[in-house]
Amino acid sequence: MPKRYHRQPGQLREKIRIYSYASGKDDAGGPQKAGETLHATMMAHVRWVSAKEYLSSDRVVAKQSAVFTVRWIGTITTEMRVLHVESARMFYIRGVTDPDMHRNYLELQCEAVR
Repeated sequence: MPKRYHRQPGQLREKIRIYSYASGKDDAGGPQKAGETLHATMMAHVRWVSAKEYLSSDRVVAKQSAVFTVRWIGTITTEMRVLHVESARMFYIRGVTDPDMHRNYLELQCEAVR
């Protein structure tokens, strides 16, 4: 049996917004991303995992990774993005995990690339 993952509600103190892509159809009837819509606004605990710079196509690219812990919501997918309101940085969701398999919290493994 998995160990119970416990997080105090007071640790969820940073505001995030989760955006999803609105899907539509192009003129030929094929799928097209029509824009972003606000999916949810919630409080999260943020753990800054890593930050690095590397060269790509003769320019410096900065990459920052973070894990956002939020209360469980079953509709978050890796097709969505997270806006960290305090820093105004947009993160791509690379993974969504339920750390204790009890549907209490979700961990969103995210990456911002500039």
